[in-house]
Amino acid sequence: MTVEGRFIVKGEKIKPVTFKSLEEAERFVNKLREAGIGEAVIEEVKEAIYPVAEGVKVVKGETIYKTPTWWMAVLLTERFKRREVAVYRWKKKGEKWSRKQKLSILNRKHWEKIKQIVDSLLEELEKLGVVEKEEKQ
Repeated sequence: MTVEGRFIVKGEKIKPVTFKSLEEAERFVNKLREAGIGEAVIEEVKEAIYPVAEGVKVVKGETIYKTPTWWMAVLLTERFKRREVAVYRWKKKGEKWSRKQKLSILNRKHWEKIKQIVDSLLEELEKLGVVEKEEKQ
């Protein structure tokens, strides 16, 4: 049985790691035990609380990555009865997350323009051998 959600594996000797399923988290913990790395616990994240400005309501969000000092997520937000999709990036200062970057995506046409440019620049990197070309499945 697959339990969907977000699960964080934490331990004294490891940095927190996030998984999308309980099964993935359990496999990771078992590998840690087999490697003798020590005890680790799995915690379920019930609801992600994103550090957005006051007055911004997060309708839905998905974390892309989160480390002890950096956090990146894509959020569907609402403010002043207006909804938008935005890519946020925060840096942790002490105990507080501080927004460093935000890219608002206004509509599909705007997104397609951004995507087209990013894709063409990634192709340039692939030609230069800086990044590996992804194989299509």
